[in-house]
Amino acid sequence: MKDISRIDLAEVGSRIRQIRIERNMSQTDLAEACGFSVPYVSDIERGKKCFSVDSLLRIAQILQISADWLLRLDVPQTQYAYDAEAADILSDCSKEEATLLLEVMQATKQSLRKLRNTK
Repeated sequence: MKDISRIDLAEVGSRIRQIRIERNMSQTDLAEACGFSVPYVSDIERGKKCFSVDSLLRIAQILQISADWLLRLDVPQTQYAYDAEAADILSDCSKEEATLLLEVMQATKQSLRKLRNTK
């Protein structure tokens, strides 16, 4: 088991950068949303700055990811992070829209699995 007494700041920063980019956010966007300076976000992403729990939680909240996924490099992203994102997408949908989106998701899932099984 990996020693968890020390956090690899460079790896945590890399994960933050990865998710930020996936969310189509610039460092400026993330900094403004969190109330940080752009250089501070840059330093965090490069593993050059140690950050507080409060800062970590702000970043996780803005990026809609779990803090445990950022910190625990040996733990895959948790399902509830995806659940929260799906719930957010569906939150302002009418019943008909939500039903249609769920049907599309189910059909896509089936197609992906079928494709995976034919390889």
